[in-house]
Amino acid sequence: MNPPVSIFNDVLGPVMRGPSSSHTAAAYRISSLASQLAGDKVKTFMVDFSTDGSLATTYKGQGSDIGIAGGILGCEMESDNIVNSIRLVREMGVDLQFRISDYENDHPNTYKIAVTSFTGTTTEIVAVSTGGGMIRLRELNGFRVNVLGGYYEYFFYAGSLPESDIAATRDSLITKYPGCNIELVDIASTGESFLINIKASEAIDGNLISKIAAGLNAHKIQAANPVLPVLSRADCVVPFTSASELIKILPGTQTQLWEMALWYESQRGNIGKDEVWNLASGILKVMRASLVTGLAGTSYSDRILGRQSHLVDQAVGKGRILDSPLINTVIRNTTAVMESKSSYQPIVAAPTAGSCAVVPATLLSCADLYGFTEEESIKALLAAGMIGVFIATRSTFSAEVAGCQAECGAASAMAAAGVVQLLGGTAQEALNAASFALQNLLGLVCDPVAKRVEVPCLGKNILGATNAISAANITMSGFDTLIPLDEVIDSMDSIGHSLCDELCCTGKGGLSITPAAKLIEAKLKKR
Repeated sequence: MNPPVSIFNDVLGPVMRGPSSSHTAAAYRISSLASQLAGDKVKTFMVDFSTDGSLATTYKGQGSDIGIAGGILGCEMESDNIVNSIRLVREMGVDLQFRISDYENDHPNTYKIAVTSFTGTTTEIVAVSTGGGMIRLRELNGFRVNVLGGYYEYFFYAGSLPESDIAATRDSLITKYPGCNIELVDIASTGESFLINIKASEAIDGNLISKIAAGLNAHKIQAANPVLPVLSRADCVVPFTSASELIKILPGTQTQLWEMALWYESQRGNIGKDEVWNLASGILKVMRASLVTGLAGTSYSDRILGRQSHLVDQAVGKGRILDSPLINTVIRNTTAVMESKSSYQPIVAAPTAGSCAVVPATLLSCADLYGFTEEESIKALLAAGMIGVFIATRSTFSAEVAGCQAECGAASAMAAAGVVQLLGGTAQEALNAASFALQNLLGLVCDPVAKRVEVPCLGKNILGATNAISAANITMSGFDTLIPLDEVIDSMDSIGHSLCDELCCTGKGGLSITPAAKLIEAKLKKR
């Protein structure tokens, strides 16, 4: 059973460098787990992408190769070393290779990986990037597994189990070692061989691991630490998982969405509300830093667009554009954050790297222009995160699955709720604004030019941010939303699964295949 969506695992984060959370950040997490499971120093790291998946055409342009290398390197996702991770890994003596091959898969973002250590052992995994930097390990050395990155994972390989009843073995492990914080035990088999996967909320002592292995007659052990900021637990129960459920349990009609978000995440993560607040505060600081970095000017050789964010203020000063302070500030700030992202500066995937500018540009522009405090901005960010939970629970943030409506559309809905929160609106009003914003962007396709997350991604981020402000304003003016948020999310999901592969971040349709786009791609290859 999968844990409930977390604001800081699934929605506001990860803090990362690179063009794409589905590619760079997810690849990093998958590689990190694979490297840990290998146990010893990595000698070869072979990654196969399916010919009919999205990664075959986009893994270079959107940074999957860099993310994989960063995970092997073991640096943090926001580290300076991420940019040079491929070179650094090869300098370590690792033979890192990427191949395109034919194999069956049911997800466009599938990674098939074989890691060989210097001791000669090989670990094989199959994993998928599910959107926004979230991942799932599906296979380990031929066994079916379900690893999402929120537990301390221990794998025991056994030729047979000490008891014929698998359920009894599972239960006995949990009851026999109560001090281990064992949350779940999954058991898989391939004929007469068994893989016992213990999931714990804290690291298990090495001596105890040896005792468990002896009790299971295990001949091999592999382990990996969590790669997510908020850990999971088996008995996790959240107070609500949908907008409609939230409305039913509101303490009062004037309750605000940030209050419900604080309660939700404290229950999801088994952490205090102060810690939830501090996590949101930290995310806001990174967002502010990415904006400041972008405004100061960035450069990076392998990108399509040069610096442009400064052009808005220049145009205003020359009287060349309409002097609309909020809209122009949002355009400038959105562009600045996108420029930080495209130059491999630290950003927050909110909910994805491809849509990373919508939420910070919207909320920080409003805060700066209208004097909202940092406390009010943190509340707005929490409200935005809560909308993301509803979207991730019912659908996806993956453009490879549902197009850009799942990225910039989702981010716009989140930002709209955040603006309502800044204005002091109620939880119901925030949900209404999110519904308006998402309704406006249903069907938005993902067709990146030259496999880069720049064009038309910048324009779609600007669209998402300005749409969020309009949605918040019409909501607070009393416009009738008509369609509840949950139903809009379900429609988004249905539309997403109706989109053809060519319009879902494969670079095989839309603007990606125009003559102008092909010329840009050719120029980038020459660089």
